[in-house]
Amino acid sequence: IAYGYKALLLHIRFPENTEGGTEELESKILSVAGVSSVEIEAVSRTL
Repeated sequence: IAYGYKALLLHIRFPENTEGGTEELESKILSVAGVSSVEIEAVSRTL
C-alpha cells in the first residue's frame, strides 16, 4: 500500500447459514465513511 492509502485486516465470524454469503457484510463495510473497497481473501469453517 502506498501514497497514503490505508488497510485494515479483519477477522470476522458470522453464522455459516447467512443468506447471500458475504455480500451483506461487504455492503455494510463499504457504507463506512472513508472505505472505498473491500476484498475477501479467505472464507473457512470454524471447528
